[in-house]
Amino acid sequence: GRIPLSNEIVLRGHTKVASALAVDPTGSRVLSGSYDYTIRMYDFQGMNSKLQSFRQLEPCEGHQVRSLSWSPTSDRFLCVTGSAQAKIYDRDGLSLGEFVKGDMYIRDLKNTKGHISGLTGGEWNPKSKETILTSSEDGSLRLWDVSDFSSQKQVIKPKLKRPMRIPVTSCAWDHEGKRIVAGVGDGSIQLWTIKTGWGSRPDIHVEKAHTEDITGVKFSTDGQILLSRSMDSTLKV
Repeated sequence: GRIPLSNEIVLRGHTKVASALAVDPTGSRVLSGSYDYTIRMYDFQGMNSKLQSFRQLEPCEGHQVRSLSWSPTSDRFLCVTGSAQAKIYDRDGLSLGEFVKGDMYIRDLKNTKGHISGLTGGEWNPKSKETILTSSEDGSLRLWDVSDFSSQKQVIKPKLKRPMRIPVTSCAWDHEGKRIVAGVGDGSIQLWTIKTGWGSRPDIHVEKAHTEDITGVKFSTDGQILLSRSMDSTLKV
């Protein structure tokens, strides 16, 4: 059946695939990111019939926009591109800073100050306005404090059958901001609960969840159901 629509508009502007969307919690602003390397910012309250964006940004020259996420208070947003460094912007698109990059020559990812390869995803904690999560092709997830761009809070390395670097292809918080889930390049889905003294060992590890890269993971509002999307042309619950 069709999705019931009362109103429909089409926002045009990008020249390549629109790869990321984020609606702020108040519902008044929308961000769109694209493989054309740009972000477009739309404001529904100030928009006229031309439906044009009020600002266009190019966060990292030559890098596709992979993920966009608003803070729970709608005053800032997180931008994740194919570079190794996530960026934070204010509500009007002014850059507030970018997180530090790690040293690619350090073998143990736990000892690097930041990601060393391109990012694949990222999300603002829905309950904490100072915490964000990022995932990367370097095989790690990281938690960051938004008030300090130079140091990370935690490095998480997914469980693998043998020591090697396999990309983490997607990540997400649950709606309470207490659990994180990741899609890993070996086809597994792994879940961690954030509690005192927790480490990299996942609480739940679903092997062979998909046969190709997992491009998206999402918790249901009540946190009981997990949805995953993959390049193997399937959605799984």
